[in-house]
Amino acid sequence: MGGIPLTPRLTPVEKDLIISREFMNEDGAPVEGTAFKHGTQYMVELTFIPRKEVDNLMVNDMLPAGFEVANPRLEPDKQPETDNQQSQDEDEGDEEGGDAEDVIVNEVAPPGGLINTPSFLDVRDDRICIAMNKLDSKAYTFRYLVRAVTPGRFQLPALHAECMYNPDITATTVPSEITVE
Repeated sequence: MGGIPLTPRLTPVEKDLIISREFMNEDGAPVEGTAFKHGTQYMVELTFIPRKEVDNLMVNDMLPAGFEVANPRLEPDKQPETDNQQSQDEDEGDEEGGDAEDVIVNEVAPPGGLINTPSFLDVRDDRICIAMNKLDSKAYTFRYLVRAVTPGRFQLPALHAECMYNPDITATTVPSEITVE
């Protein structure tokens, strides 16, 4: 029988898949340490590298209790840039990037590896789940925004990814602790 282990795993699992999570501030600089400022928005960057071609990859990123996913409909101008927006900005010089309607939405990962729209996205109060139908063996990145809403010390759950129909392809990070000040 599976599920969430009663005791935290102390070593990461990497079976034909490597995963990582990084927090960045609104300027895109990595957050140093484990302290987050109350009321501040952060970008979460999930990276996954399949060691071989995989089908039906599901990534489950559970949030610490002091965080919530930022609603992209309320602040569309603060959403992470996609590769398409970055290349438009470079082509247009100093001009602002196009509207959201101008961004090409990709059902599979583009050549740059940044996933704009996964095959499936489920945003919940305590987690974000993304699924991709088919990935080649290269690095992929998915970004989303969170806000530190509750001060205190919290468990940062492990990031977990697995192929839905092939349990031999799986990866899990180790949990840690964060502080919202």
